[in-house]
Formats: sequence, structure tokens, C-alpha cells
Amino acid sequence: MEILLFLITIVVLLSTIVWIIFSLYTVIIGDLLGAPYVSSSRDAVKQMIAVARLQQGEMVMDLGSGDGKILLEAAKLGCHAVGLEINPFLVWYSRRRAKKLGLQKLVKVYCRNFNKYSLKEADVVFIYLWPKTNKILRNKLESELKNGARVISNAFPIEGWIPAENPLRQSANVGKIFLYYKT
Repeated sequence: MEILLFLITIVVLLSTIVWIIFSLYTVIIGDLLGAPYVSSSRDAVKQMIAVARLQQGEMVMDLGSGDGKILLEAAKLGCHAVGLEINPFLVWYSRRRAKKLGLQKLVKVYCRNFNKYSLKEADVVFIYLWPKTNKILRNKLESELKNGARVISNAFPIEGWIPAENPLRQSANVGKIFLYYKT
């Protein structure tokens, strides 16, 4: 009985340590490098995908891809989807979900800082980042994206850019969705 109690204590302790590391990494490190992990609602993902007007075969990139929801939905439409995420737990989880759905050939998720990854191949870029991060990212988008590429931002505008359409908000569960075209 004592051994069982000891083993349970060890499992609980290890689980707590893993949870603390995940939480610290997700909130503090994510916030310092762009934005903390906040999962987009299903409604927001559906709306962002609709606003993007994705076409089969397009290259989609999600900067700060989190749990991979956008990548998976884009791949279901026949797009090649690349996620850039700094949280190794979320990278693993996204890859696992893609494999479970049989989408691993269309979905690639890298544990990388998006500032060090080329966006030149992207037809569509999704972001859900703090306004200060969007402001910094703006120069990279302007210099690397090809003309006509679409940028969809969840909740926060890109300072200095004018949305192609009025920001959309179709339900109480969805913040504003901003659509931009690289010219």
C-alpha cells in the first residue's frame, strides 16, 4: 500500500512540474516573443478561413500556429500549410493532430521563431499576435510577401495598413478579423 501511495505521489508531482513548465512557457515565453498562446474559437477559425478565400494548392502560413486549428482547416481544403510555433508542446500537439487526421503530407509545423523563417512562398498568412508584434512583423511582411498575398489578422490590426474590407465581426464569440492584401 505504501508503495502505491508513493507512486501516486510521484506521478502527481511529475504532472504538476510538467504543467508548470507548460504554463510558464506558453504564457511568459510566448508573451515575450510575440503573444501568449490563446486558442482561437471554432467560430473565429471558420471566419478567418472564409475571409481568406483559400484555393486548393495555395501555401498557407500561420505565424504562432498554436494548436494548429487553422493549419488543419486549410489542409482540409487542399492547401499546403506551414505552422511556425515556438512552444515545443504545441508543435508536438499540432503534428499529432495532423497525423491523426491523415493530413501530415499537407501540414508541416516547425518549432521556430517566425522572424527567422522566409515568408516568400506564402499565398496567405494568418496571425493572432499582439499589436506591438504586428507592428514589428509589418516590415517582414512588406519585404518578403509576394504581391497579392493575403494577410488575415485575428483581433488586432496591423498598424499603418488599411484593411481590404471593413473588419468583420459576425458573432459575439469572434473578435474583429482583418484582411489585408500585399501590394
